[in-house]
Amino acid sequence: MLSLAMLVTVMAVLVIATVAQPGLSFAAPFLLVGLDQLGATAHPVFAANSVLMNFFVAGLVAFGVIYRVLRGHISQMRISAVWALVITLYGYAWVTLVWAPPMPDLTGNAAYVPNRLATFLPYFTLYVVLAPLLLQRVSHLRSPLQFLLIMLFLVLVGLVVFGEFHPEKRGLVVAGTDDRTSPLPLASFAGLAILGAILLRTNKFEKVLGILRLAVILLALIAIIGTGTRGQLFMALVVAIVVWPLSREQALPGRYAKGVLGLVVLLFAVWIAFEIAVDVQGYRWKVGSEADVGRTQSTMYGRATAQLEMIGAVLSMWQKNPATILFGVGNSGSFSLLPFHFYPHNVPLEVLAEEGLLGFVLYCSVLVLTYRSFRRLLVRFRGDSVAIGNICFLFSVCFFYFLVTLKDGSLVSMAHYVFFPAIVLANLDLATSKRRSVDLVGLDCVRKAVKEAS
Repeated sequence: MLSLAMLVTVMAVLVIATVAQPGLSFAAPFLLVGLDQLGATAHPVFAANSVLMNFFVAGLVAFGVIYRVLRGHISQMRISAVWALVITLYGYAWVTLVWAPPMPDLTGNAAYVPNRLATFLPYFTLYVVLAPLLLQRVSHLRSPLQFLLIMLFLVLVGLVVFGEFHPEKRGLVVAGTDDRTSPLPLASFAGLAILGAILLRTNKFEKVLGILRLAVILLALIAIIGTGTRGQLFMALVVAIVVWPLSREQALPGRYAKGVLGLVVLLFAVWIAFEIAVDVQGYRWKVGSEADVGRTQSTMYGRATAQLEMIGAVLSMWQKNPATILFGVGNSGSFSLLPFHFYPHNVPLEVLAEEGLLGFVLYCSVLVLTYRSFRRLLVRFRGDSVAIGNICFLFSVCFFYFLVTLKDGSLVSMAHYVFFPAIVLANLDLATSKRRSVDLVGLDCVRKAVKEAS
């Protein structure tokens, strides 16, 4: 009941905040994974229908978009090259379904082409189509991302304090069952929370928010360690260490001293979280010990070996003839080509195999252009610590989820978490450049027609 009460409270806060200030809905997509996990711990209906939380967040985002359309804020929004490339990549993935191999059924007969694109269409619509429409200026990031920091704390309290880690399986206990939630999305959400607590900046209530940051970091570390997910913990810390110096002003010894002190505090928080949560999934942190006997796939070596075998299997099918090399074996083809009908757990190589060189060039172009936009924004907003911190947060989320996709997920199930901040960064780069504006899909004409009709 406490988890359900916390879920209702969080959802109510999001609705009230969005109605009062529609721009705050930009924080909702970052919270979706955490809300999905919290819903599963609160009531089994959410565990059985995870798309319900997607519709809730999409409703908040749609409200914000409609508000901006009616106010005329989107009429001159620019379409970045990254945005166009991401949509083109997904469009091409749909086209590849024409020649994608069917998945055999239990009798070995060809049954159907596994169209996972349709399954994850609501997530693509939210992250790639709707959410990037919510802002077009760097100054628009301040309020939503400050609000995000508060909401990360509330969601993590619901997950860590009111949720219950499964005593035998990784993940949180699903309400009313003996089942558990998926641990990897929970660990990824906790990694995002760590990055937000470290990088997000504000010029108001910094002392109070400083305490909130420490609380978010501690709760997120407990969540990651409690799931026994080593990769996400390592990736979050690496991204934070790499990006944090870029989010601060240069060259003052005092700032470096603060950085060292912050690192000490972070390591102390890791130790506390480890002591609190490791008894739940202790065997996951004892690689090579007796606890790993019979769990070879749970060790770093065993998991890496299995992933390499899956990648090798799908790449061997990809390189069989020039047509598949150029155009790919077809989206979701991994389900048909691998022995257990499962994706290879490496998005870049999956894109190369399933969408061919054409899709792989589109994918790499998105990454390169995103980094270029990030560097440009850092130069343009040098001296504005809040803007730089927010820009670095967006890049860190993109970087973090890119690292996650090297070990988990697929183009249709995970890549939108990489593409969403990438599109936002590219749009902000274009909006602050001196290039000519473009009317976004004729929305200016639509707004004028509505205004004249009313």
